[in-house]
Order: sequence, then C-alpha cells, then structure tokens
Amino acid sequence: MKKLYIVLILWSLSWNIIAQTPEKMTYQAVVRNSSSELLTNTQIGMQISIIEGTVNGAIAYIETQTPTTNANGLLSIEIGGDNAVVLTGTFSSIDWASGTYFLKTEIDSDGGSNYTITGISQMLSVPYALHAKSADMITGTYMESDPIFETSVANTITNPDITNWNNKLDVEIDGSVTNEIQDLELNGTMLKISNNDQATEIELSVLSDSVQSNVNIIAGDGITVSGTYPDIVISQSERHYVGELIGTDGEDGVVFWVDHSGEHGLICSSADVNSGTTTDWSDEKVAVVPGGATSAFNGYENTIAINDQSSNSAAGICLSYSTPGTTVGDWYLPAINELKKISQVKYEINKALNTDNFGVAIYWSSTELSFNYAWYSDLDLGISNNNNKNKSYMVRAVRVF
Repeated sequence: MKKLYIVLILWSLSWNIIAQTPEKMTYQAVVRNSSSELLTNTQIGMQISIIEGTVNGAIAYIETQTPTTNANGLLSIEIGGDNAVVLTGTFSSIDWASGTYFLKTEIDSDGGSNYTITGISQMLSVPYALHAKSADMITGTYMESDPIFETSVANTITNPDITNWNNKLDVEIDGSVTNEIQDLELNGTMLKISNNDQATEIELSVLSDSVQSNVNIIAGDGITVSGTYPDIVISQSERHYVGELIGTDGEDGVVFWVDHSGEHGLICSSADVNSGTTTDWSDEKVAVVPGGATSAFNGYENTIAINDQSSNSAAGICLSYSTPGTTVGDWYLPAINELKKISQVKYEINKALNTDNFGVAIYWSSTELSFNYAWYSDLDLGISNNNNKNKSYMVRAVRVF
C-alpha cells in the first residue's frame, strides 16, 4: 500500500476565557497528502511538543493523540485535554511569561507513532488566558495616577477641535479655504500661495535678476516648486495605489503596497513565474545559507544572500525574471512578511487582474528558518508555515518602485 505523506497547511490556536481558566488550548489543522488531496475521515497519530527558548531549546511539554480528520480534512484537538497522553511535563505548569515558545507537531498518517512529517512554528502570541492567571496573585491597593487626564494632551481638546475634525474634508473641493489645491504666483522675489481670499507669501530673498539661484520648495501633496530663477517649474509627482496595474494591461505587475508618500512601494508579478510550475527553495536539497537569509521583511537582502541562485531554485528564478522596462536583478523572491502583504490585498489584485484565481496556491518566501527549513505562505488562505527546502511550491516575484 502506498504510504501517504501529509503536508500540514494550517494551524491555529484559540484561547477561551471562562469563569475558571481551562488548562488546555485548541489546535486545528488541515492535512493533505503528497498529491495535495485532502486526507479525509482518517485517523492519524500525532505527537505535540512545546519547546522553550529556541527551536532546539528545552522541552517543556510532550503529549500524543490519535485524532480523526473530518470530511474536509480538518482535525481538531485540545492540547492538554482529556484525549492527551502526556509523555513529558505538565501543561498547567508551563510558565508562559518566561520567554519564547515553539509548537512542534509530528504526524504518522497510519495512526501510529512512526512520525514522518514534522512542523515547527513559533508561538507569536502569549497564551493570555493562561498567563492571566497571574492576576490572582495581585494584592493591595492600586491607584490610578491621572484618572481625569489632567496631565494628558487629551485634556486640551475642546469641542471646537472635535467639530473641526468631524468637518474635515475627505476630498479636495476647488474654492474651499481648506482645499489642498492652491494657486502659486511668483512676483519678483515673492512666492504667493493663495486660495480665494486667503494667501501666504514667501520671500525668496536669494533671488535676483543678476544672480540665478536654485529653488526647491515642497508645497505638500506631492507638489514641488523647483528650477532656476526666473525659470520656476511647478510639478506634481505621480501617486500610486494598491491594485494599480503597472505597464500595458499589467504586464509589469500589480501594486500591493505603497509608502506614506504614495510615490514608492512594492509590485508583485501579475502571474506566477517559472511558467506557472512549482520549484524547490534550494536545488541542492539542503540549506545553502544557514542563518544568512532570515529577514522577515527584506526579501531582496535574503535573495541576494542565498548562494543557490541556479535556474531551478526559487531565488534564481526570481533574479532572472524581467518585464518590459526592467532588467534582470530588479525582481526578487519576497520575504515572508511581503507575501503576507500580498495575501492581505488579494481582493484588490484579483479585481485589477479581473480574475478569481490569483494566488490560489502555496508560495515560497526567501526567509530561511533553519538549516533545512524555509518559510512559505498560502496566499489564498492567508496562512504561513515552514517546510523542508526540497519541497516544491509556486514562486511569485516582487520588486520595488
């Protein structure tokens, strides 16, 4: 009988607060076989470990369970619950406030203890329902130092301030005294910025008919007054938005993040690279830069640091990708947080590309976890995890603009 290999694609923890804090937590996961088919109505063997400090740190707790997946391939267990067989430690004695913890899961698809699939992820949120028990030990009287905000800046907010805020303009209206669109007029050495009956004059004392001086004034909202007197040029920079198609019909890509100025941001490729087929993180099947590509947000730095930039590796595919107006090296393999940003705005991207199928797959990031593992993200489900670098996932390139 052919052995099934299970890929863990989703894990979530939920903490419930009731009258008395329960000494357990809920864990859910969806499992698939090596063909990405859901493993349904199947009893599997699981070993769950909670590790303190680092992925190779001290074992705080170990238990085993044998849950059965439902018709959708979903399994649900309670770590520390009635069905747990505790091997090491006591769940209720874990000191959640002592530092970082990692959750390690090991799976046997035949329901036994021959675990062949392993996943490990940092528990990024402190289990607050359990940690909140420490409030039971607080004694004494605690007084609020500033109960009526006498020393707070909020104390100076007046009713007119609130009215002005509520009446602020959401769009630009020509003729409004608070309109961002202003008239600029240069008269001699005086630059006049006006709107109807309100005006501000700036004296450009450095200007003269005999001495030409450079002028560079930022007037706000992307408007720049620049040039050499008396040849002053007023221009407004191009502003971008999430979901904007760059290039003819989006041939260059789609904007998925912009900075506060609206002039710069990040673009993802309109389609999967590598001709829409999966590839390994590393063609060498092992870590190529242990600890060298660990940034969660700087995908370009990660991609350059990865030694394996062959035509069959995720990093190499992105570095060799180009579109009209770009050159090889402009594009790179996104970091895990850049993939998360793409997932968060997939509605805008789908709308721009007129499709419902954007990102319906699992994608490699350039963020390395350890010697053998790197991070990936399911853009459709909005989740991320890590796996062996010799696994095959899809690749989508990004670049800055």
